[in-house]
Parts: sequence; structure tokens; C-alpha cells
Amino acid sequence: SCCNAGFCRFGCTPCCY
Repeated sequence: SCCNAGFCRFGCTPCCY
């Protein structure tokens, strides 16, 4: 998934914070 440990991974939206 795009959300990993609260960080935004490149090319993924929306981002998790």
C-alpha cells in the first residue's frame, strides 16, 4: 500500500501522515 509507517511513498495520493 502507499501508506507505510506514516510516510508518503512516491507516486501515491493521497498520502498518510
